[in-house]
Amino acid sequence: MKFNVFGKLKDLSMRTKRIAALVICLSLLTVAIVQNMKPESAEAGGDAPDGDVNISVGGSTENTDLDTDTGVMKVSDAEEYFAAIRLNRLNSRSRTEESCNEIIESETASESNVADAVAAIEDLRKISQMENDVETAVRARGYGDVFTSIEKDCIYITVLSESLDEAEVSAIASSASGITGYPIEGIILKGVY
Repeated sequence: MKFNVFGKLKDLSMRTKRIAALVICLSLLTVAIVQNMKPESAEAGGDAPDGDVNISVGGSTENTDLDTDTGVMKVSDAEEYFAAIRLNRLNSRSRTEESCNEIIESETASESNVADAVAAIEDLRKISQMENDVETAVRARGYGDVFTSIEKDCIYITVLSESLDEAEVSAIASSASGITGYPIEGIILKGVY
């Protein structure tokens, strides 16, 4: 029995083909980044210390140097670091959106499940827009690269900077709070260079 992959592909809808192509591309990109990354590179976020404005400096690894005086972390390649955390966010959001779309397109899903899935997709879009707005506002302050991740109860902001002073941390947190409506106490800021 001969298996004809291309014959099966012809039967799929254009949307399904595009999603499959996107998944394959993301998988290949993930593999390429993982192979080029140094072991145990730090990720965005982490546990934050107590205080009005939280500066998270993450855990250190053999490839990072923590400078506690400036509140920043040195990584082996900042550009690669930002690319990796963006890819992680993209992959996570894509999986969530794909799951929601499967529920929406399912003939067996209840109306409430479909409504929840539609609401979840809309929430993802709102969160993405807020993240973009925060990143734009922080870049306007002169930072070369910025990454923002909004979670349920906090916002993680990572900036490309060799130092962070209290005034700048406060200004970034105030700006992010104004854009998102999250309290300043729920903003975790980290510098990377």
